[in-house]
Amino acid sequence: MMEGGERSIVSELDARTRAFEVRFLRTASAGLATVMVAALSAISYFQPSLVSVACLGIIVIATSSAFGLTFTPYRRSAAAVLLFGTSCGALLAVAFDGTGTLGSGALQALLINVALSPFLLPRSGVIALVAFNAGAGMLAHLKVGVVDGGAPADLVPAAVGSALVLGVAALSISSFVGQAKEHQESLRQRLHDIDIVMERARRIAKGDLAGEIQGDSDVSRVIASMLGGLRGLVEQIQKDAAQLTHASNEIAAMAQQQERSAIEQGGAIEETRRTVGTLLQGSRSIAGAARGVTDNASATLQNAELISDRIRTLTEHAQRITELLELIRDVANKSELLALNAALEGAKAGEAGRGFSLVANQMQRLAESVMESVKIVKELTGDIRKATQATALATEDATKLARDTTDAARRIGVITEEQESSTEQVTRAMDEIADATHQSAAGTNQTLQAVRELSQIAERLHHYTSQFQL
Repeated sequence: MMEGGERSIVSELDARTRAFEVRFLRTASAGLATVMVAALSAISYFQPSLVSVACLGIIVIATSSAFGLTFTPYRRSAAAVLLFGTSCGALLAVAFDGTGTLGSGALQALLINVALSPFLLPRSGVIALVAFNAGAGMLAHLKVGVVDGGAPADLVPAAVGSALVLGVAALSISSFVGQAKEHQESLRQRLHDIDIVMERARRIAKGDLAGEIQGDSDVSRVIASMLGGLRGLVEQIQKDAAQLTHASNEIAAMAQQQERSAIEQGGAIEETRRTVGTLLQGSRSIAGAARGVTDNASATLQNAELISDRIRTLTEHAQRITELLELIRDVANKSELLALNAALEGAKAGEAGRGFSLVANQMQRLAESVMESVKIVKELTGDIRKATQATALATEDATKLARDTTDAARRIGVITEEQESSTEQVTRAMDEIADATHQSAAGTNQTLQAVRELSQIAERLHHYTSQFQL
């Protein structure tokens, strides 16, 4: 019996052999019993004879007993009961009817018993049956010769011949059966080796690789070699699975660290992008302010140039006024001299020149007033000239400042535009870096997922290989 309640091939073969022997004994004993009962009935009806009835009765009892024993734990004794019982009946028939029909049938029955004995009895049983049949047959022939008055010289060769025939038949059949049993035993040994191999194969199928295959057969050696190779393969798979698990854990840790770094980098890039966006907006504001300053400076420069032109014109007019004042002062001086001369002439004329003197006095006062006005106007024109010169200088400074401011504003505008362009390039680069970071994070997630699947495969592989007992 093998593990798990499974029967071995040898056990199955032995069971089938025993079942065949039992079926054969049942069939043979039942058939003989039926035939003997029919013969007994026929003889009792047509030619009743005490010897015939006794012989057939013994055989019927033996066959019936053998048939019954096949259903009991003593079924191994059924063959001996069948063969020895029928031999007793046949020998009884030979003893009392050695030369008749009953005796001839009895001799045939003895021969059949001897022929069947090697198949149903062990070697000792066969020898015992042959010895019993030979001895009893010789006694039966002697009984016929001594008791029944037959010639001993004729009966002894017959008795010896019958014994020899039974012995030779038993020896020949026993030799054949013995050789067959040797082959059967060799087959059983082979089947036993196969049972061992199958049992080992079942244990291997259940994961038990421990122990060694017992036996010297070719199959045992092949299975032992296969077991050694399988054990080495499982050990190597276990080592590889452990290394794969360790590597998967390390890769998973690295992937998680890379994922965290990618997230942190993405946050930093996003913050930098917002800062760059703010800087870009500030650059645009500065550029707009610079353009406004440029426009204002240009307008201021235009106004300053216009004021400079007006001041230049005013300076020219003031110079004309000064020249006119000089002319007026000369006229006034001359008028004062004329008035003085007229006054002197009027004084000389006396009462007649009094009106003339009054006019001369009026003209003199007018000339003095004009001179005073000319002096005042001259002072005013001088102040205007000074103020105009100061204003001209201030206007020139303002014009220069406006021109410098315009140039500076233009340079600021150019620099701001370049900075804006650079900032936009940085923004685009940051966007590309952010996209690359997102793609890297996605790739890291895929790598992490693949590593998790690889780790699960390694765990399943380790679980499968751990079921093997090395």
